[in-house]
Amino acid sequence: MDHLEAHLAAQSRGHLSFWHEVRAAAALRDLPPGPAVVVDIGAGAGHMGTYIAREHPATTYRFVEPLESLAGSLVEAFGTDARLTGLDQIGDADVVTLLDVIEHVEDDQGFLTDVVQNMRSGAQLVVTVPALPVLWSQWDAELGHHRRYTRASLTDTVAVFGLSEQRIDYLFPELLAPALFRRLAGGRVGRRNGHEISEYPELPRWIDRSLWAVSSVTTRLRRLWPAGTSVMLAARKP
Repeated sequence: MDHLEAHLAAQSRGHLSFWHEVRAAAALRDLPPGPAVVVDIGAGAGHMGTYIAREHPATTYRFVEPLESLAGSLVEAFGTDARLTGLDQIGDADVVTLLDVIEHVEDDQGFLTDVVQNMRSGAQLVVTVPALPVLWSQWDAELGHHRRYTRASLTDTVAVFGLSEQRIDYLFPELLAPALFRRLAGGRVGRRNGHEISEYPELPRWIDRSLWAVSSVTTRLRRLWPAGTSVMLAARKP
């Protein structure tokens, strides 16, 4: 099991952290009222599915996850019908999410071409990625990241698809200082007491809820921030 797979597997054993919860809420900000279908490409530990089950029970959650060890856990959590085995099956989605996925793909634009071509007209694409090349550390390399993005570089990546109603913002400005410290400290993925070290360790409940409160506010004010540790783009296929 490589670092990325171990990292995601460790997350799947924990609770929904403030970071994943805030990211999911921001990604689904434009979810249409009533029944809807969300397809989560590169679902990983299934945090989006957990959030949808809790906050949007009328929404149908489906996922695409190429790592079999993770896909098996997702099927146990969300059912066999939730699993899609290819991008050619995403055509009925109202929202397609790629949450911290395309940085793992060498040809990010080519991969996005396949995704957008299989989306129906009117569907929304939501992409989140790690932000700011200056924050690149050994952590990124060991998790298989090919790059970190800026708002400009992510905009350029999707510009060729002719998507509309685009919004693009930095998220989590309050985490810039810890991310910079991680970079200066070397930022290695490793093991402690025989367990994979997680970027998002399970925190005491009061700390997690305090961080949720802070991040929820900064996310609502996201248009004010000139930087953050993530970039989120939302756009609609004409």
